[in-house]
Amino acid sequence: MFDGLLQDLRDAARSLGRHKVVTAIAVASLALAIGANSALFTVVDTYVLRGTGAPEPERLVRIYQSESSGEPWGTFSYLGFADHERQAKSLSHLAVEAPRPMNLSVSDRGERILGAMVSGSYFPLLQRPAAVGRFIGRGDDELASPSAVAVLGERFWRRRFAADPNIVGRDVHLNGRVFRIIGVAPTGFSGTIAPLTPDVYVPVTTAGLLDPTESDMANRGGRWLMAMGRLAPGATRQQAEAELGAITRALGREFPADSGRMVSVIAEHEGRVFPAAKGIVLGFLGMLFAVITLVLLVACANVASLLLARGEARRQEFAVRAALGAGRGRLIRQLLMESGLIGMGGAVVGFAIAHVLCRLLTRFQPPIPIPMTFSLQPDARVLAFAIAIGFATSLIFGLMSGIQSTSVGLLSRVRDGGLTSTRRSRLRRALVVVQLATTLVLLGGAGLFMRALVRAQTLDPGFDIEHVGMASLDFKLSGYRLEAGRQFAEQVAERLRQRPDVSDVAITDQAPLGLAWSNRGLMVEGAAVATGNDAECAIQSIGPSYLGTVGIALLRGRDFNAADRDSAPLVVIVNEAFAKHHWGGEDPIGRRINWDPSGEGPWVTVVGMTATTSTRSLAEEPRPFLYVPYAQEGEASLTMVARGTGDAEVLAATIAETARELDPDLLVYDAKSMARHLGVALLPVRIASTAFGALGLLALALSLLGLFGVIAYSVSQRTREIGLRMVFGATREDILRLVLGEGMRLVTIGVVIGFALVLAMGQLVRGFLYGVPPADPVALGSVVALLAIAALIAAWLPAHRATRIEPSIALRQD
Repeated sequence: MFDGLLQDLRDAARSLGRHKVVTAIAVASLALAIGANSALFTVVDTYVLRGTGAPEPERLVRIYQSESSGEPWGTFSYLGFADHERQAKSLSHLAVEAPRPMNLSVSDRGERILGAMVSGSYFPLLQRPAAVGRFIGRGDDELASPSAVAVLGERFWRRRFAADPNIVGRDVHLNGRVFRIIGVAPTGFSGTIAPLTPDVYVPVTTAGLLDPTESDMANRGGRWLMAMGRLAPGATRQQAEAELGAITRALGREFPADSGRMVSVIAEHEGRVFPAAKGIVLGFLGMLFAVITLVLLVACANVASLLLARGEARRQEFAVRAALGAGRGRLIRQLLMESGLIGMGGAVVGFAIAHVLCRLLTRFQPPIPIPMTFSLQPDARVLAFAIAIGFATSLIFGLMSGIQSTSVGLLSRVRDGGLTSTRRSRLRRALVVVQLATTLVLLGGAGLFMRALVRAQTLDPGFDIEHVGMASLDFKLSGYRLEAGRQFAEQVAERLRQRPDVSDVAITDQAPLGLAWSNRGLMVEGAAVATGNDAECAIQSIGPSYLGTVGIALLRGRDFNAADRDSAPLVVIVNEAFAKHHWGGEDPIGRRINWDPSGEGPWVTVVGMTATTSTRSLAEEPRPFLYVPYAQEGEASLTMVARGTGDAEVLAATIAETARELDPDLLVYDAKSMARHLGVALLPVRIASTAFGALGLLALALSLLGLFGVIAYSVSQRTREIGLRMVFGATREDILRLVLGEGMRLVTIGVVIGFALVLAMGQLVRGFLYGVPPADPVALGSVVALLAIAALIAAWLPAHRATRIEPSIALRQD
């Protein structure tokens, strides 16, 4: 039997070799679809499926404390973490970490990197050996005497220090402070917060060294640490949750800042995607998988159509072999071997394409201020995934071709003289309809998302982005104290105001529509709705003239001015949505807000009200929002915005250059126009439109190839019929209409089915369309017209060839 299989394999290879063009088209069709699927699987495998590599991963858990608003996926304060670590018995290890951008310099060469502040229990929890040296231990993160030590990320060690084996003992400067390198993280370890890959790890207790202006080590209300744990032997996740919940409630009775909190404990693999964003992230990845699977469906239909055509062309061969004693099973096995080779070829080439696509993806840097390093390397699991797809698809279309090509009546085919059977081509026509319908879904999705992208760029966010440039200045990473940073920012602003091309300059702690924002619990005096622990609001620190610089309308009251400093009475500006939500739209000027949800903190007076603007996304519903004076609430890092008369990108570069002229060592980053900054908000729809567009064009090419093949094959099979029609008076125009009509009937059926599927898909992605209706006539009409024109061209080529048939030659064919 083994010898027979080898013989079938050799025969299949020879048969495919004799038809190199058909084989190449089939392998290329599958490879493109399998490569795209494998690349996306690599992303999911790396950041969702693959864990930390720690032993006994089933004992790892992620731990969250609820926010004051009740949101369950909150973080811990350092003192709260220390209390839980000391008292918990159901956990053998409890660790925390906090990713932070840092400024690392060695030999006067600095760069902005991603660091992670971790507790001494972090690496012991993971139970993986260091690549070089040792890890941060419990003795390094004593609150009273923290050790200024650092562990390098393995990839960063290779990139920045050329994998120096003698790295231990060297000093680096982090945020202007000297840290001694004690080790290198495990090989292949990329942290525990995907897709963030820290370049350096330092003790969490060095937070005060890295940023003297913002240390919440002794503040129970300062929650900034993400927690993980390892279950003690014999303990369960439910027991850990119950025990940690009891500790939290006990702390809440003792400390008001901890009151009303709850604890959630989930398996480590369930938290690899942040739970609050899990639905959006997995939904987006699921949509991409669905899109790529549709392309795979088109590719499979194309390959099946090609194999069916080959099978029909070889029916005389099969009939002769059957007459000589070959059973139907042997013939089907032969075709399965051929399709299997095509499938495996598609898998291998697709795996290579996945490598190329992953390499391109690793160069992608999202428009965010935190440096991100993507490490995507297709491995054995991805290869197995590609082979599984290739095997499954080859099995399916191999069986289809085998059953169709070896149907009962082979011997009669020897005597039929090659007359056409409509029934034999019915399956191929159905496959073309599937291809066309699927292509319309992909092109329709691309059209809708492109329309959404255009609409999003024309939406009014509530501020003016034209001629506005921005650049971020990180004083705390450059060793500045808070007041020194404010003074430096004022010097930069004064220099910029002296330029004739700059009309105004202002500062803020964060630009609008970015990925970072701050929420704060509060008590609203005289509010019409519940406040206190049930109320949180997004807040932004701004300097004088910020509202005018970015074009936010001030509806009532006044703007902040130079007198609103930390020694002056606390003031706040609310937006119109805040006033409507809490005071029913009454005049908010003079009303008060307390930053302590219990009402025991300082009261802040409302001095102004702005129009409501977009804060987190362009298409969001009106959201309450607060502005506070930067001099009263600002940090030592800020974003400087300027309005000018020229190009905004040039203006952004001018801000950066002016700051560096005053201090060449200052860390200045993310200099760009406000319009380019909005790319963060547009990123999801931009990715979706690009993915749908690229894959839709690929599917269109495959579908047109399939349509062309069906029409061309039909013409070749109907040569005698066409000749007879011409003999009996049919003109070349009649033949052209006949053949084109056959092709356009398939197109019409495919468009009708595809249009219905596009409408259904549009309902599923309505939330990403920025108000564009799922049945948008411009988008769908354009793609239907594109598909119809392209299909008409594909059908016209064989139809035109049919009109060139000579009746006398056609009638002499057997």
